[in-house]
Amino acid sequence: MARWRSPMIMRFADKQTVAVFADLQICRFGAEVLRVAQRKLAQLHRAERIKDLAVPPRQTQTDPQAGDRHGLCPRQPAL
Repeated sequence: MARWRSPMIMRFADKQTVAVFADLQICRFGAEVLRVAQRKLAQLHRAERIKDLAVPPRQTQTDPQAGDRHGLCPRQPAL
């Protein structure tokens, strides 16, 4: 069964955003800012639902507790 997909981005606020999305050279922005903006616009465009844009929580690394304690404790960063 084919699923109809509507793009998340329906229209742009200004011509500069359209140019960034279209991968055109914009001298107003630095290369790093342009790369990040293009990546984020692509993520928005690929999303099918708002939920697709959620960032999963960061996984905490854990170690077994020492001694007579049971369970896991958060890993301490090495100094």
